Amino acid sequence: LNSSGELGLYDNLGYPTDITSWSSLAMSVNHTAGIRSDGKLFTWGVNTNGQLGNASTISRSSPVQVGTDSWIHVSAGATHTAAIRYDNLLFTWGLNSSGELGLYDNLGYPTDITSWSSLAMSVNHTAGIRSDGMLFAWGLNTSGQLGDGTRTSRSFPTQIGTRSWKSVSVNNASTAAIDINDNLYAWGLNTSGQLGDGTTAYRSSPVQIGSFFDT
Repeated sequence: LNSSGELGLYDNLGYPTDITSWSSLAMSVNHTAGIRSDGKLFTWGVNTNGQLGNASTISRSSPVQVGTDSWIHVSAGATHTAAIRYDNLLFTWGLNSSGELGLYDNLGYPTDITSWSSLAMSVNHTAGIRSDGMLFAWGLNTSGQLGDGTRTSRSFPTQIGTRSWKSVSVNNASTAAIDINDNLYAWGLNTSGQLGDGTTAYRSSPVQIGSFFDT
């Protein structure tokens, strides 16, 4: 489906279609962001909340360049976007109704927060690993998905524990991360056992998950 231009083309297409040469890509419900091979960031699709980052709310059916900087990582939520620039500075833009930008206002253009190494975004919460390995999370927290021991939503990056991390992933209301010792932790919504801790209880703090290779 290409009803909002999220394919970056002009028609609905049921087969892969080349646009240009890219190094990374992120897709949300109805907008897409990609870093071209030369490091330039482009976005396309729905833009009603400024999630494309081009200082407008006009949706686009073909890739639109975001600024002139070079970028190394991009992630897309339902109505917001975040990217890490070549100098490891994190920028966020789009809807901020639950504090998912890590700022205090709705912004339709990239805004710097601090220096990061990796990033993951869901519909309305974000988690990122800072350059020093510390994990932070922000946005909606009704299921404990931020991992700070509460269910209080946060509009600014909140540090999660004191251990160092190397990878983080999120879905709509749950979060999982791998620490520098290769241990897996998960937290947040768990009604279907999605955390993998052997229960269906909500977790508002990181819970270590046993090895996938246990016998």
